[in-house]
Amino acid sequence: MNVKLIAVDMDGTFLTNNNEYDQERFTRQYEFMKEKGIHFVVASGNQYYQLRSFFPDIHNELAFIAENGAYIVDQGNFRSQLCWCFRSVCGIQLHRKQQLRVHDSISGYGNHLHRACPADQLWN
Repeated sequence: MNVKLIAVDMDGTFLTNNNEYDQERFTRQYEFMKEKGIHFVVASGNQYYQLRSFFPDIHNELAFIAENGAYIVDQGNFRSQLCWCFRSVCGIQLHRKQQLRVHDSISGYGNHLHRACPADQLWN
């Protein structure tokens, strides 16, 4: 079986408790992955710009699945952003009889309500 892709979570998995990793070791491993045609994907609930800061020299070569899947960038190219309609989010929250809070997570997609936008501005 050929490995085509390696995806890693960052916090507590790829990174140490000090938010660090062995850059020299990873550079060797990454060069091996490139030689074998294996894509390296950074996946996390963190924001994209925070994630790419860990890979300043190669961030345009990697894929990032950030903000719990709501923001995707592949080799420096923006691919997708989940944007919630504010009325839909309010409706979901009211339907659940919960008080609307700025940092509520909605169905595991996107991080926070600040991603809400008008219905006519929803992105594919």
